[in-house]
Amino acid sequence: DGLNIKNLKIDLVQGSIHDKETLGRMADKYADFFDFVFSVKFLHNINKKVDQSIARLVTRSLKNRGVFLLQAYEDINFFQVLKNYVKFLLLKPYAHSIGIDRLMAHLYLRIQGLTCLYVSKHNLKSRMEFSPSHFHGKMIESYFIK
Repeated sequence: DGLNIKNLKIDLVQGSIHDKETLGRMADKYADFFDFVFSVKFLHNINKKVDQSIARLVTRSLKNRGVFLLQAYEDINFFQVLKNYVKFLLLKPYAHSIGIDRLMAHLYLRIQGLTCLYVSKHNLKSRMEFSPSHFHGKMIESYFIK
């Protein structure tokens, strides 16, 4: 019959994903804390999207049967995709996801004990109601459960 706001607990967390010590402290502080974790452009404009330490943090912070939603945005322009792969190889930050990012994210999250339940792909250009929007590619949502 609607959302029971009395039992809704929200905690917005910000920290450097480049610092392994910070990731470890966050994992300790938020161990078994969240029912639902999601990444709203969580891994945007960086040269690593999901690595082992990020997968460990996400998994550790979820309660048993908790859900992680990994959102990825993919360019549909061939030259932009190629440019992102070159930046990936040079270890430089790039905006959107590339196939290797999602492959590695799924691998690392599985290693940490999460199971991918569902993957949804949307062409954002065909779903744009309001202009302007800088999302002109695909959105890929992967739902994992602990």
